[in-house]
Amino acid sequence: MDERPDRAFRAIDVYPTWKRLIDRAETSVRVFTPYFDHQLPRLLGNTDLDVDSIAVITDLSPESGTRTYRKQLQATKLLLQQGIEVRTLARLHAKVLLTDERWAVVGSQNYTSYARKSKEVSVGPIADMAGSPMLVTLSDWRAQSIPVSIEFIDSLLDKISAELAEVVRLQDDLQNDFDDVLGAWLAAQRREADRVRRSKQLERAIRHAAQSSAFRHAQQSAFVRAKPVERADGTEYMSLAVFKDADLTQWRNPSSGNRVRTKQLERLSYHPMIVAHSGRMAFVRLAKRRISFFKSSVRFMQPRVVDGLPLWISLTMPERDTGHHNLQVTLSERPGTSDAWVFELMFDGASVRLVDHRARTERREQQVRRVRDAGLKSFEQVDRADELVADLLAPIRFDRMNIESPNIDGLLPRGWNQLRLVHYSGSHVLVATSANGQ
Repeated sequence: MDERPDRAFRAIDVYPTWKRLIDRAETSVRVFTPYFDHQLPRLLGNTDLDVDSIAVITDLSPESGTRTYRKQLQATKLLLQQGIEVRTLARLHAKVLLTDERWAVVGSQNYTSYARKSKEVSVGPIADMAGSPMLVTLSDWRAQSIPVSIEFIDSLLDKISAELAEVVRLQDDLQNDFDDVLGAWLAAQRREADRVRRSKQLERAIRHAAQSSAFRHAQQSAFVRAKPVERADGTEYMSLAVFKDADLTQWRNPSSGNRVRTKQLERLSYHPMIVAHSGRMAFVRLAKRRISFFKSSVRFMQPRVVDGLPLWISLTMPERDTGHHNLQVTLSERPGTSDAWVFELMFDGASVRLVDHRARTERREQQVRRVRDAGLKSFEQVDRADELVADLLAPIRFDRMNIESPNIDGLLPRGWNQLRLVHYSGSHVLVATSANGQ
């Protein structure tokens, strides 16, 4: 026999090897397997040996598996009708073809049609195994096994017919449930992979917008990180503090010819910010050397004209799923009504695009068609969308903050973050990028 490993070890269907080995058998064929079907009687038909020289040792207990139990019993009856000895041995799980008490093929593949398309590994025949400890053990197993008859198989099939039908039905249900759960899990994995891909694309776009900005900080690069600040009463809160006491309200544009143009941001107003690593947006309250508060939603107190229609607008900046959209604009003809249309937008620091839109309440969809149409005409055209969103992102100063305590902690990644100011359609946006590579 060939001892080359690439021929002896096989991670493919081993049926052709079985067939050749059986065809060459000179004195005997023994098959040890817990599972088989009609394929095994066909396989054993490839030898000219007398049936007295052939034996199959299996485990006919239903504990070894019930899915194909009926097929195995029917194949057993067929073997017995051909005069081939079939014996049962409890807990047998080995899959071995032994010919002439010398040559063996051992592996994971069962003697079933189903197994021929499974992912299996087998080895052999490598060398003459005559007298080896393994063959001695196989001989002992055969001696321990019990021969069965056609009458026994017929009685068993009659006795368990109803139970087998129920088992097959339950296993079909089990397989369907498994397929459903696996399908849902794979779909969730694909959605998560798509979310990560979109998030990385968004981060690259935001970083590019920041790096392309002509504005620079007035003193040096503006870096901030969260650090505790002590109140007068001894308690602490977290705040984004600047590096080396830089002034966050002073910015300059050194690329405007010979003159350096400066831009001063209004102190204690809320300015729009986008975070590169997450794509999340917020209005942050800008002090000269500190940022302690942010807002993620704004309801404008006066209507804005959208495509000729005066509409009430609320702006929300979602905390999660920012790989899908990071701005949500709700339009309505009356303040505080559920008759509204919601537009989900993606802003990358340079431009905005419409991702999705829907009625706030499905049953009121017909009542807000005018609102939907006005919004679509604005958001589906890039220039008009940027103009409207830039207007909504203009700095805001609130008479009352409605925030009980500083809440900036967690908005940015831990460690140092660099702030840049980008121009956006006549307005500006702060861009935060992690200095730690996050």
